[in-house]
Amino acid sequence: MAIWAAANAKEVTDYYLKHDLLYLSDRDAELWLPLFAALDVADRTRIADLQATAQRLSGAKSENEPTELGIRLLTDIRQIFTASFDAPEQLPSEALLNRLIVLDESPWKDFGFGKDLNARKLAELLRPYEIRPQNVRTGIGTTVKKAYKKDSFKDAWERYLPPAALLPVVNP
Repeated sequence: MAIWAAANAKEVTDYYLKHDLLYLSDRDAELWLPLFAALDVADRTRIADLQATAQRLSGAKSENEPTELGIRLLTDIRQIFTASFDAPEQLPSEALLNRLIVLDESPWKDFGFGKDLNARKLAELLRPYEIRPQNVRTGIGTTVKKAYKKDSFKDAWERYLPPAALLPVVNP
């Protein structure tokens, strides 16, 4: 292997410096690119196989790991659940989405293709943190809605976010 590496160092380096793996996140591309460079020189016919493998493994990995957008979502939800004197203990999915959309400078309005963040995407973004909406009864009737409970977020807030600044209590 050392002899092969020495003999092909220039070609591997040239590939590495001239190619980007745009179909992967920056971090994943950084990790996969040396393997792509070596394989391009060793057996160029297998690049498509490696590309499929990289996409599959990187995609599977990203579904189970926190993302920058997920951290932003946790931050915004913590603000919603803790910012006011009468902060709620639970919010129906629709109410939480409505509050997220109106936050200043939030990415949740016009989240994708001109549409706001929806309940399905919200649940998907929260899945890596093992936070799921729960069935809750609303009002006196038997109406059951999906809602997020403040307690469900506490572990994720402690693990992934810096401690919340203590806000002064203002009497209404």
